[in-house]
Amino acid sequence: MATSRPSQSKVAYQLIKKRIQGKQIRPGDVISENSLAREFGMSRTPVREAVQRFVHEGVLNSVANRGTMMTVITLRDVQETYQIRESLECLAVRLAAARNDVRAARRLLAILERAAGLVEADGAQLTTLDRQFHAEIGRQAGNSRLERLLNATPDVDMLGAEHPHRSATPRSWEEHRAIATAIGTHDAEAAVRTMQEHIRSSARFIATTIFGTEF
Repeated sequence: MATSRPSQSKVAYQLIKKRIQGKQIRPGDVISENSLAREFGMSRTPVREAVQRFVHEGVLNSVANRGTMMTVITLRDVQETYQIRESLECLAVRLAAARNDVRAARRLLAILERAAGLVEADGAQLTTLDRQFHAEIGRQAGNSRLERLLNATPDVDMLGAEHPHRSATPRSWEEHRAIATAIGTHDAEAAVRTMQEHIRSSARFIATTIFGTEF
């Protein structure tokens, strides 16, 4: 059976997302749909659809007489983003801990093992592994709507924040391992508790790093 191909709109979304995460699109930058369409080798329509999706997510902002721009992050953005992520991630980890998916647990451990030799050495790769770790928990929850909500909730990197990512710190990966252990032992309460502390620690780290203050 033939595998369905992603729509051009989804392709455009992922290409723009990669540029934002790679800091090729920065806070305050004006987005040219025509230029992106030419660079991506597609018509303007799917690019416009992708851009509107980012506007809906709060990553981009339509400004009268100026066009669509990359959002400039504020402390309130950090607070609101992490409040949402805490609720969604804690629900996901509770559901994941209730399941008995041995192969899924092994995938989490594989991510932890890849990260073990990189802590404080390769920030970019650790950031990628951090996203993979949380995305894997979203998949393990077994709730497709929850997974879509998690994927649609931007992290502060998608809001253009300039900061050292917390995933590059040993403490962050100690928290990841505690979360994976709780999932593996089906301890939902411990999984939620450790995820909650992980998200809150990350929020405090971002607020302190970017704005010099805590919530």
